[in-house]
Amino acid sequence: MSDPTGQLAVEPALGPNSRAILGNTVVQGGGKTITALIGVAMVAILTRYLGAADFGIYTLAFAYLSFFQTFSDLGLSMVGVRQIAQDPASARRVIGSVFLIRIVLSLVASISAIGLSFALYPGDSRAQLRTAIAIVSLAIFINMLGSIP
Repeated sequence: MSDPTGQLAVEPALGPNSRAILGNTVVQGGGKTITALIGVAMVAILTRYLGAADFGIYTLAFAYLSFFQTFSDLGLSMVGVRQIAQDPASARRVIGSVFLIRIVLSLVASISAIGLSFALYPGDSRAQLRTAIAIVSLAIFINMLGSIP
């Protein structure tokens, strides 16, 4: 494909699908940017409201529970999606099974996290941390209920 001068003609680089992908990517990037800015603002607000010591307890509770949150899924969502892609007729059964297993795993993880917190953080001086772990553990469990593959 060349023009009358003998040079190669340049075709448009972006077709309709490419434009849609670019648009979706820009929207996703914008959403992630807004989420990051809200996160930074929340840290600033929480730090000022809680103070350094209490913000440390808040941060430690989330860091501690992030370890246990891993065990509430164990890749089940990806396995469920793959199974449904292979056999779309089994979608209801697969979603139900994955959801039930995740509930059980989340309960075990939450109970383990709370129980282990008494061994790792004993004494009256750490009661506030154990309470924070219990509250955040409950919040993570409830959040898991809303995430179906």
